[in-house]
Amino acid sequence: MIGWFNIHSYFLMALAISGLALILALAINNGWLRGLIMGSVVVILMAGFLMLRTGTSTHTTQGQITLALDGDIPVLLEFYSDY
Repeated sequence: MIGWFNIHSYFLMALAISGLALILALAINNGWLRGLIMGSVVVILMAGFLMLRTGTSTHTTQGQITLALDGDIPVLLEFYSDY
């Protein structure tokens, strides 16, 4: 069960924040303020997604990886998984 929450934590957080913002926006009668709140939530969630996603590797082909590992310079291997 904890693994499921770990995999889906960003989606659950986005759902909770969106729900709270929607409740707040529905309580406000002013149209432009409601749009500002919902727009801000969308921008914040998209910025979080773009900042937290996994980047690309500097070595993209098997030949580049082999060349880097066969050199005289020490190599730090970092294993990363989104889950």
